[in-house]
Amino acid sequence: MIETVARLYESHEKALAAGQALVDAGFAGAQIALLSARGVPPDTSAGLEDAVRQAGIFGQEAAACVDHIKRGAALLSVQAGFGSVGSAIRILNGFNPISLRQKAPEPPAKPVPVYDAAPLSRVFNLPVLIDSPTRPIDVVIDAAPLSQALRLPLLLKEPAPLSRLLSVPALTDLF
Repeated sequence: MIETVARLYESHEKALAAGQALVDAGFAGAQIALLSARGVPPDTSAGLEDAVRQAGIFGQEAAACVDHIKRGAALLSVQAGFGSVGSAIRILNGFNPISLRQKAPEPPAKPVPVYDAAPLSRVFNLPVLIDSPTRPIDVVIDAAPLSQALRLPLLLKEPAPLSRLLSVPALTDLF
């Protein structure tokens, strides 16, 4: 049974050196394939993807491999028969290949939206009782700021009718 062993190297020269080590170990030149962006036009992404798939790399790893190759890396693959796969892996790993299992750099973090404690007050440009925990509470002098902002008539002129009914001091009485 033949198995494909492939490794990605940071440069064409490093991949050539790994390929030469495979030849020195007894692998035939027909078993070894080198894929790099050297001499390949930059608009041939589809051709690179197909070549990477033929080397036995699929899915997200194939896409990462194509990106690396476009930036100057090289892919070396070898068709190793039963009993020689371990030798091929040891030789290829000896040349410090690029790990495709590494996570790609994370995109910059999106700014965290600021929690707005009073969104309607901000929309209607109304005073907010609590703007910041360090600032003392603003007392709203107007008894019905929303009615005033929307220019609606007030039904009651009493600033705190429930407080008066229950004989509880209202905030407006304290100031």
